[in-house]
Amino acid sequence: RRNRMTMFQGRVVVLGLCVVAVNLVLLVQLVRLAVVDGAEHSVLAESRLHEQSWLPTWRGSILDRTGRVLARDEPAYDVAFSYDAITGAWVRQRAVREARRVAGSTAWSAASPQQREQLIARQRLGIQQELEDFWIEVEGLASLQPGDLDERRNDVLATVQHMAAVVWEQQRLRHEARFSADDPGPEFRPRPIAEQEAFHVLLPAVDDETAISFRAMEDRLPELVQVRHARHRVNPYEQDQIELDRSTLPRGLRSATTTSVTLDGVAGHLLGGVRRPVWEEDVVRRPFRDVRTGVVDRGGYLLDDEVGSGGLEQGWEEHLRGSRGSVRTRRDTGEETRVAHEPGRDLQTTIDIDLQGRVEAVLSDAVGLLNVQPWHGTARLDQGRPLNGAVVVLEIESGEVLASVSVPSRSAGMGMTEIEREVRQPWADRALEAVYPPGSIIKPLVLAAASAEG
Repeated sequence: RRNRMTMFQGRVVVLGLCVVAVNLVLLVQLVRLAVVDGAEHSVLAESRLHEQSWLPTWRGSILDRTGRVLARDEPAYDVAFSYDAITGAWVRQRAVREARRVAGSTAWSAASPQQREQLIARQRLGIQQELEDFWIEVEGLASLQPGDLDERRNDVLATVQHMAAVVWEQQRLRHEARFSADDPGPEFRPRPIAEQEAFHVLLPAVDDETAISFRAMEDRLPELVQVRHARHRVNPYEQDQIELDRSTLPRGLRSATTTSVTLDGVAGHLLGGVRRPVWEEDVVRRPFRDVRTGVVDRGGYLLDDEVGSGGLEQGWEEHLRGSRGSVRTRRDTGEETRVAHEPGRDLQTTIDIDLQGRVEAVLSDAVGLLNVQPWHGTARLDQGRPLNGAVVVLEIESGEVLASVSVPSRSAGMGMTEIEREVRQPWADRALEAVYPPGSIIKPLVLAAASAEG
């Protein structure tokens, strides 16, 4: 009887087991938060303790064989607009603030949800008109064609919404992985992604006068517009004037005079260009921030970045692209940590830009060498019709490419109709990308084989 537990001792044992069970649950939760999801929570905690801003970088230059710059970045101004202004969500946000201010804090706190909505609705109409007037003013300052600004806004909306859908799907899958079918846990609620709280460039590389006008607008409406220092890609030899001797042309085109040929978009296929905003495949290939861990790649892509499009700009994207710098500020102490940017590397080519321009001039419509002529003896094509073609000039000893021309040019494609673009395919670099049956180009191979066989 002395060894049997009393009622008090039994209660103590039950209480002790409950304490142990509670501590086990807390210990499991601690391990999950600190070990399993530790990296993610650490990044989130650090992000709340620090304020991070990113410093711009610039792309490397593309040079010809003598060191002349074919493409480079130059300082410019970009005008960016808040995502809430683009979506129109700013109207409600502003209406809520105005309704609270007009009603007063006491009346606002005592009002029911229905009464608050009525107060907001009274302010909303005027603020909606204010936003519409804002976009009309932007369109006028930027000298845009009607509808052009709406198209840019819609492009940003479509891109951000698609990015958000991808991120939220990944977040949902991670959320569901934390729980079982028996215990689904709390309902998943997507968090806004960074692009939904950022400013987006709608007016890239504006001139100084336009930038000053938008600076004044920024002083009035800092929550809607930002003027940023940026860089713009320029091709110094894009336009050229060539004096061409006609004395060596075919007889029907030959004359003792010279022809002055104005070229636009010299080496367009060869150099390519840059585009913005980025596409989904750019972000997938090199994201700026890893969705799972939050780790930042300073050379990764943000929505407003420039990306190489075609030619050397695309083929050597990783070589030409730089890495951003950063300024990290602690909110509690104000201490700043700076990381310098890394500019992109220059790209030296074997191209002779003077020769490139002369070859393009020879193939231009002003000369007529690449147009249908009477001596071609064809009834299927109209006289004077422009033809497609390509010329590559190689240095025999080294095999280096001195010039590479494709006709029609990319710039010529901008002035074509949809049908002409479909037929002539001005975006294709015929020296590299087009597929042709082997014509006379096969003859040197036959000659080499015959010579090898004696």
